[in-house]
Amino acid sequence: MTRYGRFIAVPALSLFLLARLSSAADTPPTAGAVAEAGTHFHRGVELYKDTDYAGAVVEFKRAYDLAPNWRVLYDLGQAYYQLQHYAQALQAFDGYLAQGGAKIPAARRAAVERERVELASRVARLDITVSADGAEVRVDDDSVGTSPLRDPVLVSVGHRKITVALRGHPSVERFVDVAAGDRQKVSIDLPTDAAPSASTSPTASTSATTPTPPDAPPPARTRRPIPWVPWALAGAFAVTTATVGVVTLSAKSDLDASLAAYPGDPNAIDRERTRAKTLAVVDDCLLGATALSAGIAVWLTLGRGDEEGRASTSIGLGPRGILFRGEFR
Repeated sequence: MTRYGRFIAVPALSLFLLARLSSAADTPPTAGAVAEAGTHFHRGVELYKDTDYAGAVVEFKRAYDLAPNWRVLYDLGQAYYQLQHYAQALQAFDGYLAQGGAKIPAARRAAVERERVELASRVARLDITVSADGAEVRVDDDSVGTSPLRDPVLVSVGHRKITVALRGHPSVERFVDVAAGDRQKVSIDLPTDAAPSASTSPTASTSATTPTPPDAPPPARTRRPIPWVPWALAGAFAVTTATVGVVTLSAKSDLDASLAAYPGDPNAIDRERTRAKTLAVVDDCLLGATALSAGIAVWLTLGRGDEEGRASTSIGLGPRGILFRGEFR
């Protein structure tokens, strides 16, 4: 079977789950713990089938913590594999092989060994040393122990985050890039206690006895008056646009009449067509000027400003139509 989309759950698993979970523990768990572990394991199976591998990892780990069983480690390794957490998957498979021993069928053991070879090419090791003992060391937010660490930390290849925290010291974060097969040394020096707060410093105590003058009230802000000129221009453009629109419709009607006449007069048709096109272009320009002037008028009316705000507008004719220019500062 390939590692994509597979799962080890068998049809009879739900019937023998409780016995499986309790068989590998050195100290047999209580009946309540076994029942709760079975619930978490079953939920992990469902989450795995739904491709919620992160959720499946949480459920499988909880089941193993409640009632340790080496068979669960295989499921846990598969879920880690799907998440591309190669170091955790390799550790889970190592535990499966070590704890299962001769109980693992030969075919299954061979398959897991092949996967271990593939996983070994995707992990690295970090030798993490900390300047103080008793500090918690985390890699990618997963705790890997407290300093001093006896063994190298197995990590997946890629960009890894190392966090070290010790009570009474600011925590330290370090990022490292590791490639397959690397064994890097990472030394972390914990800083001393943070400097005393301002409230306990002599300067702060002296300043506390000096009265602080009240903040001056902010200057009053006034809104601009309604810009009547842009609104008047917008209204004038709107009236002119409507008037030219009526004339344009009349010109189009005359053109339609010339085209309908039989026999038609080519010269009259050309005159009416030219007139209709010219009026249509003028009407479009006026419509654009109306929209622009109305937009500027709305902006000047609703926009915020103070008494220092200034706005100037101008209108004129250019080689290609009507020009409307505004300056705001």
